[in-house]
Amino acid sequence: MQEFLLQYNLYIIIAHVLFVAIGLGGATITDVLFFKFLRDLKISEFESKVMNSLSQVIWISIGGIVLTGLLLLLGNPEYYLASSKFLAKMSIVGVLIVNGVVLNVFIAPKMTKIFSGKGQGSAEIKSFRKWAFACGAVSMVSWYSAFLLGSLQGLNLTYDILILSYGLLLCVALVGSQLAEKVFVRQLNR
Repeated sequence: MQEFLLQYNLYIIIAHVLFVAIGLGGATITDVLFFKFLRDLKISEFESKVMNSLSQVIWISIGGIVLTGLLLLLGNPEYYLASSKFLAKMSIVGVLIVNGVVLNVFIAPKMTKIFSGKGQGSAEIKSFRKWAFACGAVSMVSWYSAFLLGSLQGLNLTYDILILSYGLLLCVALVGSQLAEKVFVRQLNR
């Protein structure tokens, strides 16, 4: 099996990069549309369906990333288990999966209610709205971090440094997301 995977390593890498590109593109488009849709301070049923369709594409790409990552690992376990970049990237994919579950299970089904313009003062809506902005930030930082880790060939940092850097970026993005949510609320209350 290992010889087979090594023989087709280039094709597995190409598929892996393609899945990352699709996921990164889907996540970027979803975030851009999210803010475009919020210009009227609400998200309609149609807009929510568009974002759900993009979410399905992102889930397919995450599945592809996990599968091709596993195939790469099985083809050359010594190399990949010693690669801090690979391990950090797979940890970030784990964050993407957890974040995606939160978005799809808890946030997406309530998207039109969260951003309807009605009942925006309730504690439940405030909480879900904050989570929606936070999950978007986690998604963007995670997708771009995974992309950069896969792209930067000469990067020789330890796993700890890579994850610490990622964590710091997440903190900055989460603060930014909550500031963006506050701006949204101010516009809503005008």
